[in-house]
Amino acid sequence: MIKKILSVFLSVLTVVALFIFNAEVNANAETTDSEIIMEVHSGRVLYEKNCREKKHIASLTKIMTAIVVIENANLSETVTVPEKCCGIEGSSVYLKPNEKLSVEDLLYGLMLRSGNDCAETLAVTLFGSIGAFAEKMNEKARELGATDTNFVNPHGLYDGENYSTAYDLALITSYGMKNGEFRKIVGTKTKTIPDASTGGNRFLKNKNKLLFNYGACVGVKTGYTKKAGRCLAAAAVKDGTELVSVVLNCGPMYEVSEKNFENAFGKYKTVTLCDAEKFAYSASIGKDQTLYGYVKDSFIYPLSESETADVSVKNFPAENIRLPVKKDQIIGRMEIYLKNQLIFSQNIYSILDVGKKFDFFEAIKNWSIFKKIK
Repeated sequence: MIKKILSVFLSVLTVVALFIFNAEVNANAETTDSEIIMEVHSGRVLYEKNCREKKHIASLTKIMTAIVVIENANLSETVTVPEKCCGIEGSSVYLKPNEKLSVEDLLYGLMLRSGNDCAETLAVTLFGSIGAFAEKMNEKARELGATDTNFVNPHGLYDGENYSTAYDLALITSYGMKNGEFRKIVGTKTKTIPDASTGGNRFLKNKNKLLFNYGACVGVKTGYTKKAGRCLAAAAVKDGTELVSVVLNCGPMYEVSEKNFENAFGKYKTVTLCDAEKFAYSASIGKDQTLYGYVKDSFIYPLSESETADVSVKNFPAENIRLPVKKDQIIGRMEIYLKNQLIFSQNIYSILDVGKKFDFFEAIKNWSIFKKIK
């Protein structure tokens, strides 16, 4: 009887223990350390959670690796794989010593298969050493304003000094998506590259499942190490709005990313607040002269429906401007506000030369250009 009671008690205890264990596993699986949704062109943050916290980022490191290589190397150049770059732990395309591949092929191996051997080969052959390449990565990060980021290797294998934030990674990824070559590579689902060991080809399939399962997705990169957890930087486009999502240490990284994308697409629409081709500016100067101006850049910005009425555009003439005015001289400044927050500004330039004295034909010429722009 005692044995029977003890057996039942142990069975119940086991069930309870399993229940607690599974609950903890599920809770951990649904935890995301950091998240962000950023609009690519304006850099506006549409949603975030702990996006400025420094985290280990695993193979999301390779986003910067690809950017640095694309901007500093000839993609058709053939490089020889050093022996020391073969057999790197983790994800690999299994490069062989002295194998020859193009920089472009190695980039596909880097971003689709997440080849750590491709990362080291690119760093060593193009920049001389891992350290020299990491310095180039950090230089680019600082240029982009990714101030809470530090790289020490090109692949993201664990190192306590290799880290970033969801915010910085969104900045870096948004920058990359404006580069046609980067965009093409990270949006490729499958690719074949040469395999010298067999004389055939390696078949690469992109590890980013969101690219296959979410129609709006156009890239970018997955990552995983035990220290970093599951990480994903993704880009998606819908109805003219382009967003970047980053999730760090997120078990259901695809599900969370898709949910965040859909929430942002549902709430925000991209609006053209300044069209450089249509913008026109005029201001009187002196007794009978008029300056006509243009801007160089268009500006688009994601807005919720309730925010559209809170946008204002203000044009200010330059201080102490005097005749004559030369073509392309700064004659003013345009500022765009959302409520009381300045979200964009740029200079206004003179369309043509304007002399000290009124010139009828010059005035007609300026006016005709002004009307054409307007």
